[in-house]
Amino acid sequence: MVNALSLYVINRSIRLSSPYLNSIFAIGCILCYLDVITLSLNSDNSSVTMDNFSVLCGAQIWLLCYGFTLAFGSLFAKTWRIYRIFTNKTSKTIAIKDWHLITTVANLLIIDIIIFIIWTAVDPLEGTVKTISTDVS
Repeated sequence: MVNALSLYVINRSIRLSSPYLNSIFAIGCILCYLDVITLSLNSDNSSVTMDNFSVLCGAQIWLLCYGFTLAFGSLFAKTWRIYRIFTNKTSKTIAIKDWHLITTVANLLIIDIIIFIIWTAVDPLEGTVKTISTDVS
């Protein structure tokens, strides 16, 4: 993906749109879509054994949270850069580079990873299946 981006970074309009952050956004969206696929695997009991059910439930939460953090973290970082540029009260030019924004998104992702590792270590998910009766009396 980096090689493909390097071909288009020459174009000024693409370079100004922060293509690396756009790629992080796309990766986050892909992770959220993968979460939907794992959700569909849960609905069919024949394709998932009970041993793998807990792992699949955990993977859904991890994929959705990491995808959300990457997607909206990159949008938040780009919005924060615009805010900093337009609220500058000094005559100095502010240059916030893409690597600074990528570091911000990486810090948000590290916080998520730490929270999920602690959560999984302290209280791992356990899958259960409950059948709900649809009888109307």
